[in-house]
Amino acid sequence: MEVDRKLVSSVESIIKSKINEVIKTRYLKNNDIDFNLVNIELSCTSVSAVDKATQVVKQSLVGLPIEDIQERLAIVATLLTKPSQENAQDVSMRIKSLATALSDHPADIAIYSIEQIKKYKKFWPSYSEFYEHIGWRETKRLKLLTSLLNKRLELTALMQ
Repeated sequence: MEVDRKLVSSVESIIKSKINEVIKTRYLKNNDIDFNLVNIELSCTSVSAVDKATQVVKQSLVGLPIEDIQERLAIVATLLTKPSQENAQDVSMRIKSLATALSDHPADIAIYSIEQIKKYKKFWPSYSEFYEHIGWRETKRLKLLTSLLNKRLELTALMQ
């Protein structure tokens, strides 16, 4: 996603160093390849730069308000086939629970997952179908945040 490239670029600019993604590659039996982000390595000697970069990453993790997600899901509900046994109250409950779950994820990633469902699904999806578009994208940001927090601990430990 464009946001992640800009986020990494912004962090690299703040800490004045390149970020190195450590990726573990697995070759699966069905000829698929699984890429797993293991760690993010970064070097920086400035606590203030690490703090600025940490704030930028934390901002990228802010979720969308539940009401905004509910509006988007209500539109999607009109475009997809819902289970035949569900009534309007059931759909409303499903939208509320999905919106609550999606609000825990970064806003842009949640919106992206909703757009992907809208474009490529025919039937009303489960949460796991949304999460397929969220998991690895969010993990990358969380690992970047963890690396920055660890770097801050390392730098402050060296100062004492």
